[in-house]
Amino acid sequence: RQYPPPPGARGPGVAASFSGAERDTLAPLARCMAHMLDEIDYGMLLVDADAQVLYLNHAARRELDRDHPLQLAGNVLVAPNSGDATALQEALAEAQRGKRRLMTLGTGEQFVGISVVPLNENETRAGATLLVLGKRNVCEQLSVQGYARAVALTPAETRVLELLCAAARLAPSAVPAAR
Repeated sequence: RQYPPPPGARGPGVAASFSGAERDTLAPLARCMAHMLDEIDYGMLLVDADAQVLYLNHAARRELDRDHPLQLAGNVLVAPNSGDATALQEALAEAQRGKRRLMTLGTGEQFVGISVVPLNENETRAGATLLVLGKRNVCEQLSVQGYARAVALTPAETRVLELLCAAARLAPSAVPAAR
């Protein structure tokens, strides 16, 4: 099933191009489970043996940006780098045989760890595999916002905390010289 990109989508590989229509057909308890998964601060995708995305949570939608080593092409998970594509294909094939795998994709700042977890085919759609995306940032925005709400930070205080956690760097000219 193909999902059309939403208005304003900027081409292939933009996570927003996966419209999330899979949520429209869920039973009430499954919708609650989907909302629960959206509260988890790790990107989680459910894919079949052919890397067709069956479900992804909000964190995965946010993570799969243009810089991530995995991309969405319609409703298919792809790795633009040929080495990463081969590794993903092998991991999904191993998952079909019931084998788990921890893998890394990308290089430099785009380096990310991924857990590949086969799900019991007696309990799920045959061949379904869970992919859990590792964090590229130590303090994710959802965690920071949750903390800010818990301690009643103002919006300005929250923004400062987000910038600190994102390791925002000052321009060298803005840093006072050591004496």
